[in-house]
Amino acid sequence: MTPVRHLTEFGGLPVVRFADDGPEAHDSTPAGSVAWKLGLDAWWRERGPARTPADAFREQFARFADTVDTAGVTALVIGVWGEPGESSGTAVDCLERYADRFPGLRAVFLGDVVPDECEISWLDQAAFTLVLQAFPLLEELGVRGGGGYRPVPLTHERLRWLTFESGNLSGRVVRCVAESAFPALEHLEIWCGDADYGADVEPGDVDRLVDTLGRGAPDLGSLGLRNCGFTDHVAAVLAAAPVTARLHTLDLSLGTLGDVGAEALLAGQPLTRLRRLDLHHHYLSRAMARRVLDTLVPAGVSVDVTQGRLRENAERFERYVAVAE
Repeated sequence: MTPVRHLTEFGGLPVVRFADDGPEAHDSTPAGSVAWKLGLDAWWRERGPARTPADAFREQFARFADTVDTAGVTALVIGVWGEPGESSGTAVDCLERYADRFPGLRAVFLGDVVPDECEISWLDQAAFTLVLQAFPLLEELGVRGGGGYRPVPLTHERLRWLTFESGNLSGRVVRCVAESAFPALEHLEIWCGDADYGADVEPGDVDRLVDTLGRGAPDLGSLGLRNCGFTDHVAAVLAAAPVTARLHTLDLSLGTLGDVGAEALLAGQPLTRLRRLDLHHHYLSRAMARRVLDTLVPAGVSVDVTQGRLRENAERFERYVAVAE
């Protein structure tokens, strides 16, 4: 089962799709009680004057802003904004244009799109930093997709939760995060992706990020470096990294972790302070998976070593990440 699914909850609120059926459709829904989802389905093909899906999304966003009490909205989820492969610049432009209408907005997810709608590697994202610049009080930002990131390093004082779900992440994103200042950050999650689909995150990019996190982000407690084609390297870096000592959750799932990486983790600084270690979708031998469990579970660490991918003679075949296309 793909880990790329529609959100059902975001910003601590249930996700509710904006029904484009007039003001009365949402009369009973307090603006701040849900995470509002905006995005196209088939309606734009059947009604309305819009010439393109992007036009239809702009019209829907404007109608939402005129229908719902946007001053009370705290969470927005953006789904399909145009044709497959079309830049999310359309959605980002709408967020920027209407920013002053959302004084209470604290959480944005850009790209709540599943494979039936568009493959994750086709989601061409605009610069996530533009959203952060438009909303200086934002606390949570999630981005799904890859492609056309052109981020610029920045300082954001309020951001606590930042995640990138991608099958083809640009190394520019990792470098941008490493060069930015997020002093309130508590959770960071990055899916690196597959080079065959355009991912170009290098081990050195992750090295610099981990070093930066060790010197900054004093409140960071949850770190996910997921869906990575060089998870053994990541594990070895984290085994000795100062940031690891501050974590309560470490997530290296969806990637290519093997015995070499697991050995490095176990031989490094103690992981018994963790509350959760997620390694699911891995290439550990059964003996190593059992060793990880026997070492950490008695200390109270919740460990996930499910979805082992190693089979007899598996070393003859290339390892792969869980999410690429």
